[in-house]
Amino acid sequence: MLDFGKGPQIYSYEDKTGRIGRTIQSICPAPISPALTRKAQDIAVRAFQALGLSDCCRVDLRMDKKNNLYILETNSLPSLGEHGSYLVGAAKVGLDFTGFVNRLVEVASARYFGTPEPPAIDKKKAGPRLTVQGYITQRRGQIEKRIQDWVELSSGTADPAGIHQAVAKSKEVFDELGMKPVPELTDDPEVWTWQTAAGLAGGTLLIANLDVPTPLHNPHEPFRRSAEWLHGEGVGTSRAPVVMLE
Repeated sequence: MLDFGKGPQIYSYEDKTGRIGRTIQSICPAPISPALTRKAQDIAVRAFQALGLSDCCRVDLRMDKKNNLYILETNSLPSLGEHGSYLVGAAKVGLDFTGFVNRLVEVASARYFGTPEPPAIDKKKAGPRLTVQGYITQRRGQIEKRIQDWVELSSGTADPAGIHQAVAKSKEVFDELGMKPVPELTDDPEVWTWQTAAGLAGGTLLIANLDVPTPLHNPHEPFRRSAEWLHGEGVGTSRAPVVMLE
């Protein structure tokens, strides 16, 4: 809820950008009855569903003197800045800015990739959890080392010996995971496939390039790090995607 004080009961662009000089307070939860709170929540959820929105949105409501609620707008891309109004509600359920961003990643990942639904938020226990972002951050050193290992193995498209070395390297990983080759779907020297013990039915297809599209006699670009980047032969076209698959 926005408290406009004694000024005009409207949230102008000047208010949003701090140009008008007055202070507008965000009050959460709004000081209304439990029944009216449930009604407002129901309207917001039904608007979200009716419009086919995903992951997050802010539904702005106006209430008249008779406690009738009206939708002013549904904002499918609300301000997600650290001090934005959306974060006021997030804080009330126990999410700081980092936790809120991770929650968005979890929800989007569940929708798009079919990963497990994120657990219900418990503001008494809210705190660091292992998210997609957290998983990558915690293993950054391991990931970079694995990319370096792959870059040091040269397997250009026109280098069948190098490609077979790459296949052998992949097999080591898949053997460790208990995966088995699928001969009927393998077309050496172009395609190699592995499957989990459960078989192919109902599974997920993962594809990666083991070759690097460089001419046979090109000099090999070694692995190196800079402040923000990883460099080396095939980092973007093959090596990092293979490590992501692993």
